[in-house]
Amino acid sequence: MTESTAPSHWTGDVVERLDLIRAGYYTLSQAAEYIGLSEATVRDLLSRPLITAQHNMLAPISRPATRVGGEPIYTRRQLDEVNARRAATRRLRSSELDKLTYEDADRQHLKSYAEMAELFRFHENTLRKWGSAHDDFPMPIASREHPGGYPGTPTVVFDAVEVLRWLVNHDKVRSQDFEVSGRVVLCLIPEDPEEDEESEGAEEETLVP
Repeated sequence: MTESTAPSHWTGDVVERLDLIRAGYYTLSQAAEYIGLSEATVRDLLSRPLITAQHNMLAPISRPATRVGGEPIYTRRQLDEVNARRAATRRLRSSELDKLTYEDADRQHLKSYAEMAELFRFHENTLRKWGSAHDDFPMPIASREHPGGYPGTPTVVFDAVEVLRWLVNHDKVRSQDFEVSGRVVLCLIPEDPEEDEESEGAEEETLVP
């Protein structure tokens, strides 16, 4: 979204909060209150790359509509779009997702909770908790069948890049610890050699009669 020029009669003036709302514009704090997010979350978007993913709830406010005195200003249309996407996300999460074979999901580099837990170095239950507790957590892209088409409950899979962006925006991980290429996310944190040594030692102990 490209920022527009502020109305000429606002420039350099102190705009009253009520007058701003009546004109259909919201300051950052007003916008955060309107959509039920923290000011820190909304402000953090300004320092992040522009969000273009159509299914991302925060894309409409990735950039303000304009600025007054250097402060970001949002339109009601932007905020209503955020709320509409949030409602759509809830409906999609509770409805049937498109089904993909294991091979198709792998080709698209879509990841399950378990695979993302290994990638981002979190416990799987932690990721699931965040996915349930936060409306802005990326929604699943599809449900994936088991390898070889074996029967069983399909697994929901996500765009790992979108999940990484969420984790960074919520200060769960550091962006410099990961490398992104298209839909592929690589973790740059080396494996802990002490853990490997402990595991090997434990295996050796079990082999001693």
